[in-house]
Amino acid sequence: MKRKLLRGLAYAVDTVFPTRILAALCSLGFGIDLALQITNSGGILAEGSPLAQFTIAMMAWLWITIAWAIYGLARAADWIQDRGGSIAARLFRVAVGCTLAMIVAISIGSWGLNAQIGRFATLDTLLFLVANPLLSTWDHMGSGERRSIVLASLAAPAVIWALCWLLRNTPPLSRDRSPRDLRASWILAGIVLMGIWIPIAGDLSAQRSASRIESVRSRLHPLVTLASSSYDLLAHEPIQAKIDPESLIALEASWTVPPNTARPSVIFVAIESLRSDVVGLRHQGKLVAPNLTRLAAEGLTWNRAYAQSTHSDYADVCIVSSLYPLRTQRHHYYRSDDPWPKTLAFDLFKQAGYATAIMSSQNESWGGMDQFLNVPSLDLFFDSARSNLTTYTSARDPGFALERAVGAFHAGSLYDNQTMDRTLQWIDQQLASQTPYFISMNLQSSHFPYELPPGTEEPFQPARMDRDVTFMYHPPEKTPLVRNAYYNAIHNCDKELGRLVQHLREQGVLDDTILVVLGENGEAFHENGSVGHAREPVEPALHVATVIHAPNLIAPATDDYPLEHIDVLPTVMGLLDWPAHPNLQGSDLLSDQRTPLSQRLIFHHVNSGAALGDAVQWAGQWKLVIDRQRHSVQLFDLENDPQESTDVASEHPVIAAVLHDVLTRWYDQQLAYYRFPAYYQNFYPPQPPTLSEQQLQKLKAAG
Repeated sequence: MKRKLLRGLAYAVDTVFPTRILAALCSLGFGIDLALQITNSGGILAEGSPLAQFTIAMMAWLWITIAWAIYGLARAADWIQDRGGSIAARLFRVAVGCTLAMIVAISIGSWGLNAQIGRFATLDTLLFLVANPLLSTWDHMGSGERRSIVLASLAAPAVIWALCWLLRNTPPLSRDRSPRDLRASWILAGIVLMGIWIPIAGDLSAQRSASRIESVRSRLHPLVTLASSSYDLLAHEPIQAKIDPESLIALEASWTVPPNTARPSVIFVAIESLRSDVVGLRHQGKLVAPNLTRLAAEGLTWNRAYAQSTHSDYADVCIVSSLYPLRTQRHHYYRSDDPWPKTLAFDLFKQAGYATAIMSSQNESWGGMDQFLNVPSLDLFFDSARSNLTTYTSARDPGFALERAVGAFHAGSLYDNQTMDRTLQWIDQQLASQTPYFISMNLQSSHFPYELPPGTEEPFQPARMDRDVTFMYHPPEKTPLVRNAYYNAIHNCDKELGRLVQHLREQGVLDDTILVVLGENGEAFHENGSVGHAREPVEPALHVATVIHAPNLIAPATDDYPLEHIDVLPTVMGLLDWPAHPNLQGSDLLSDQRTPLSQRLIFHHVNSGAALGDAVQWAGQWKLVIDRQRHSVQLFDLENDPQESTDVASEHPVIAAVLHDVLTRWYDQQLAYYRFPAYYQNFYPPQPPTLSEQQLQKLKAAG
């Protein structure tokens, strides 16, 4: 029996590998790779089937390919010796040995990086090391990277010798072995591999598929990551490591809450698609949002408040992180093992002794937001997926409905009254224990298709939503009907906001609470060339309502100074007399040191299936937009053309050139920071670029 097994094993080896020595060597390599993946608790194998199956199959196919590559190089060396002599063959073997040894060294170093940050080195990482002398980056490396570099350096001579020996001593195939049969076995292994890959790449869940593909690209094997990142350099604009480390703040920088400062409770209420013009808006003789309008009259209203993006997965998390959403050239789905530093509002408030909670009507799994938000400092994470309540999914929200239908999500959305019920209950628990609290809320009734609980008041009519009204488009003549449905949904969100305000008032804590109400993004109704949201960075989809109600801290006022989402958290921290945290990219806009309006810049990034682009606004008037799908650049004068109907770049070339330079700098430094470990392993994210004195003079001269 044992002899039969051994003969069967020998036959299998002879069928797949060119020689038994190469079979033993590559099997050892496969075993080491597999052992490293198995011992990596957060590795790709931990994600389960089908990724685990594909990983094992891919590594096996990769090592079989390596065996045949070495065999082919050995035959090439023989051919060179026959025609060029032994010296030429020896030089060829040494050159190949050095090249392969370098690949082995890179793989060892890449495994060290993987141990540090959970992903392998890209080609960009290697180019960064080449461009920056080792001694200048050694101090910024983690212990795993240092050990792997030392190991690779020590192993290099032995690897070169071993590879040269293999190239010299690997014999040709014996006469009884057909190269055609061997090639067929290699191709068959590749077909099996593709059979496992197709369900991953072709998954109907775009989010699940993208997440798995990214795992394969960055966490399967060093050579796979090098190959995929090399393709990226050809398919995308190269990312340059141009950030001056002197301009960054080291991760070792400390931050503490000042003692004996006041501890008012803080509530952020983000309302889906809350346009700026809803505040104070009367429609059909009735206020659309009476409670929000009342809060605005009693608080600070920002007339020029902007979301960072037009789609929720990029816009939402900016509010509690004060970080720009631009991280990668591809659409980024958040993962719990993302290696970049983040300090969320929950972390800061927990350090100050607050109870912390998320109260959301949406499924925060969308875009992987829950992976970003669910930090140890969060006491309660309440959303539709974690509520244990009955949820609803609208077939007219096709993206989400498909994700749920294919099993990517196991919950739809909650009605906002369910979320508010849980919120008020939790607030009472904190008040009973005399614990200050921070809540991040999200109300979703106003998300297309604006569906409301049965029996809900719908004062604005007619509000019929016909079949030809979709998330991405509706006939222009039906805009009044769609607007009415939207206003009804906003009215319902406002009713729940009113419940919150009334409850705080009844408990006697309203004036002691910092209540921030803002739109997570806007909504367009055939305005500025757009419909809905999650599309181009146009004003109706970005310009949102924002009100800070804190009677004990802020007198009623309006402010025309431009605010972006990343400023909300630092501004509230300023109200609490807390210092700025170095991991926040926003600014305290109530500080005496805020940037003058003439120098104020705000940035936007959009990366959805419908749009890819960036925008910068200067001084609340000029807006430059780069559309990366259409490869166009446009400049708009928002003060005189709020509809963004006329590109004035040719009329104001200096303004267009300066803003293009600033936006490019912002784009490049964001991508560089999140691409290169030497930055994000040692420093906090870069602060947004500012206008140089020379640029300011040019802009002033241009008028």
